[in-house]
Amino acid sequence: MAYRIDLKGKRFGRLTVIKFHSLKSYGNQGHKQHHARWTCVCDCGVKKIVSARHLTGGAIKSCGCLCLELAAERKTTHGISRSRIYCIWNTMWQRCYSKKCISYPNYGGRGIKICKSWEDPVAFYKWARSHGYKKNLSIDRINNDKGYSPANCRWATNKQQANNKRNSKSKK
Repeated sequence: MAYRIDLKGKRFGRLTVIKFHSLKSYGNQGHKQHHARWTCVCDCGVKKIVSARHLTGGAIKSCGCLCLELAAERKTTHGISRSRIYCIWNTMWQRCYSKKCISYPNYGGRGIKICKSWEDPVAFYKWARSHGYKKNLSIDRINNDKGYSPANCRWATNKQQANNKRNSKSKK
């Protein structure tokens, strides 16, 4: 019988060894190798049978959940892209920087820019949440000749927006 190290109770990544499972034989022509296999439980609760050499060598660290989580993290940039605030930020960005945007001549074409700190949508999201954002409000520049920044923006109703246009009669 092959020599084996007792791994019961030991932890490898997210896997904890709970019991010995079996010996598996590999090879041919009388040169068989025996590899111990262990039953492990992952932190997520899934049980998995794993070769001792994969555990001790670090080849397997979870039941597979770790790989899925890492893949999801790589694909997720900030996690707010489906929020209304992100949509507002993206529209603001398009008006200021995309020459293809129909509103560009009235914004980016006039030199209206977004402040450095709001180039990151997460920073804008945090500002919005802490400065009165509500679903019935939209972003409004207090001075229409200045860019988008915390000092020049507020959350406004449609009526406030209408009264704060360059061509508004209430401004004359």
